[in-house]
Amino acid sequence: MNEEQLRALNCKVIERLKLISRVKSAVSMKDFNLMDRVYFNDKGKRVVGTIIRLNQKSVSVKTDDGHDWLISPCMLTKIIEPEVNPHQASRNDPCYCGSGKKYKKCCR
Repeated sequence: MNEEQLRALNCKVIERLKLISRVKSAVSMKDFNLMDRVYFNDKGKRVVGTIIRLNQKSVSVKTDDGHDWLISPCMLTKIIEPEVNPHQASRNDPCYCGSGKKYKKCCR
């Protein structure tokens, strides 16, 4: 191969690598929505915040201490908060229906 062919091949390889990078970024962005709680590591320290903007290649995060960060989506981890059922009661709690009976005797 001569130098011109190598340059053309190099340009095609670079274009392909950029395309792969854009696809990886788009795939990792699909996991996040606005106002999601996320965390990432900064110098070994866990930083927690909320997504305030989804950019084309990055995510804007407002941390709990008030700082704004632009982070690559592959660096973020979504915090999954357990769903709490307001009607979930233990056996000896008063029933949530308001009858005054214990939950175990009323609305199981």
